[in-house]
Amino acid sequence: FLMRHLHKDHDAAEAAYRRAIELDPQHAIAYFNLGNLLKGVRKDFDGAEWAFRKSIEFDPSRAGAQWNLSVLLVQRGNIDGAIEATQGYIRAGDPDGDGQHRLEELRAKRGASTNRQQRAGQQETTGKETAERTASLARNVLPSNASGGAASRPAEEHGAKLMSKTSASQNVVAR
Repeated sequence: FLMRHLHKDHDAAEAAYRRAIELDPQHAIAYFNLGNLLKGVRKDFDGAEWAFRKSIEFDPSRAGAQWNLSVLLVQRGNIDGAIEATQGYIRAGDPDGDGQHRLEELRAKRGASTNRQQRAGQQETTGKETAERTASLARNVLPSNASGGAASRPAEEHGAKLMSKTSASQNVVAR
């Protein structure tokens, strides 16, 4: 799958990720790779957020998904969600050693944001609202006829590790 993604056959890569998810609805790597493609190529941020959340749901130790979700949520103005995802990244082992620094930056950003929210009378997102958002995103991303089954993972896992490291490195540079 990764080779198609890297060789710019994005339609085939997306179809392959979606097929892997259809065959194995708990395939965390396929969700992660789909999230990267949706965010980076398609600019489908709702779809990417949903895919990263599904990847984390099925494999909370997937640090790349935690990191990429955090980056995406900052871009979308959801600092509290980004903090939560960064904490997940740290729990997943903080593979690049920059989780704590990012967490401090996000908390500082939240402080400034919280002051603006209080003036505007906005409320923070609750866990229930997050679950509702994830469900809403799902309705817009995948057809509801996904069936169970197991997909072969060794090649995808290897590719996902490379993609995770590449994505993490790109995100560090993007900060």
